[in-house]
Amino acid sequence: MGWGKAAFSDGTIKETKFNDSWEIHGNKITFKPLKKYRNEAMNKVVTDTIIDINDKEMILLNADEKKLVRTRMKPK
Repeated sequence: MGWGKAAFSDGTIKETKFNDSWEIHGNKITFKPLKKYRNEAMNKVVTDTIIDINDKEMILLNADEKKLVRTRMKPK
């Protein structure tokens, strides 16, 4: 399973998976929920700084300067 990205001429990359989507522009990635969650914290739009993306993981730096690693999930 790949990231399923759609690239646009302005450099923006978008993906929609399940209940969330993300968009990359430059070195920033924005995560947006596509449904309303009971937990309000999960309904926020979040923008992180990209450190590295490869075919297995995304390494990000969040607004609190904490390093995050998002691992690609395999289909069930």
